[in-house]
Amino acid sequence: MSRRIFGIINVIAGGLLFIAPLTFLHPCTKKVMLCTYSTRAVVLLSLIIIALSVTRIVINQRNSDIALSLITILTAVEMILIPAKIIGGCHMKTMACQVRTFPGIYIISVLIIVITVISIAVEYIRKSGETS
Repeated sequence: MSRRIFGIINVIAGGLLFIAPLTFLHPCTKKVMLCTYSTRAVVLLSLIIIALSVTRIVINQRNSDIALSLITILTAVEMILIPAKIIGGCHMKTMACQVRTFPGIYIISVLIIVITVISIAVEYIRKSGETS
């Protein structure tokens, strides 16, 4: 049950990461810049987060659940690294991408990581409690 709840929360967070950069957390719109490419990459990775979370909800196997959780965590870490280090964004700290878009991406990505780690811990505690 908790696996499904955490999966639904991750689907919602992934959906927010998909919608936010395209609407209310949009990057700089003057011209196509690095922040635009970073945002596009994050939007694509958010679809992977959604797919992983839906798969976690549907599949009910412990080994698959752990593997999908680890891939979800790695994908969320990648969503942090893309705007921070890999692609980057505008260099001026007052640009929209530096003020709104990237902090929003960081917060939602960290939320996904925390929710997934909590989900793994809850499943581990529940499984170890059943075997005792």
